[in-house]
Amino acid sequence: MVPEYQHAIDRHSLDHHSSPLSKVGQYLFFQTIPPERVGLSGEYDHNGLSKRVELSVNRQFQYDEIAKLRIRQRGGIILLLGDIPNQSVLMRLVDVVMKVEGTTGIEVNGASIVHPFSAAESQLSARVTTSNPIYAY
Repeated sequence: MVPEYQHAIDRHSLDHHSSPLSKVGQYLFFQTIPPERVGLSGEYDHNGLSKRVELSVNRQFQYDEIAKLRIRQRGGIILLLGDIPNQSVLMRLVDVVMKVEGTTGIEVNGASIVHPFSAAESQLSARVTTSNPIYAY
């Protein structure tokens, strides 16, 4: 015997207005794209935010400053991975990344500052290369 809640779904029941998602509901649900999923041309892109951040970073930094930097995303959070030349580049990166629409925070975990110039930068390097992430929200 088949329980009452299990019933066959056919094409007619999906087109019928009594279905859980009516055509109007489906249209409104897919009408907007979340800001972190908007691609370079305004299309849906699961990694759209990281691509837009990478484009912005490439426009505002010299190649040698970001050559070993990788940019990823987890929802609206941008992950900065790799090597960063110094703390001032890191601070500029945070400023540029936070200005990109859809960015809700930055996580620096597994990145390292390769040439610290002061005690403060040396401490930051030690913090970044450990498993303790630095967050900017």
